[in-house]
Amino acid sequence: GGARDSDEDAVTAALREAVEEAALDPACVRPYREWVDDHGGWSYTTVIAAAVGEIDPHAANPESIDVRWWPIEQVAGLSLHTGFAAAWPRLRTLLTTTR
Repeated sequence: GGARDSDEDAVTAALREAVEEAALDPACVRPYREWVDDHGGWSYTTVIAAAVGEIDPHAANPESIDVRWWPIEQVAGLSLHTGFAAAWPRLRTLLTTTR
């Protein structure tokens, strides 16, 4: 993830970041949900997408040390960014209830 450019919406920025950091082919995903975590003076938008093609992500630049898939039930046990860890219960619910 990363910051949006001034002319980008959340989906465009998320896809750009996924290309830059994980060599993701945007044609292989279908974004279907956005969730905004609003902190008053700033917010973070998580874009949720479904795979619609073969996806083989890998670290594509020095910002990414490792890229891999994790089973949903293992995510909470990972060393997550504090903000993402706090948002994870809500995001997990969104992942398992909407498509």
